[in-house]
Amino acid sequence: MKQRVFLFLVILHGFVGSIAFSDEDSIRGFIAVEPFEIRLEAIVKVKAFRDLWRLSGDAIDAAGRQAVLDNVTTLLETGVNLTSPGVEIDFTGRSVRFIQPDPQKGYATDERDSIPVGEALVGITLSADARNVREFTAEW
Repeated sequence: MKQRVFLFLVILHGFVGSIAFSDEDSIRGFIAVEPFEIRLEAIVKVKAFRDLWRLSGDAIDAAGRQAVLDNVTTLLETGVNLTSPGVEIDFTGRSVRFIQPDPQKGYATDERDSIPVGEALVGITLSADARNVREFTAEW
């Protein structure tokens, strides 16, 4: 299955740009390089992976949430490789949750009991301790 991915690389410390999430994008993400850490942050539209993850029904209930979160985690942990000369980049930190747009905060945790598949978004952050990274290669 071919998915459209939008990747925004952030190389300047502390700079995060605002990029629109197009209807065609299935994943929007960026890589942030800080003095002591590299983070991969992404928002995944669950609907784009409905068939691959064999989601049935029109909504994700409490019983199905963990399976979706596990699928998103596997998708990014196995699908993204970062390498840097002399530095091993191994993601050891992880945060993954359902999110929804919030006009005040940008995105907030989606705490609905049942989330329509067409509205389901998962936010994930993978982080790695890394010092003095000056360059890296990303394979997505």
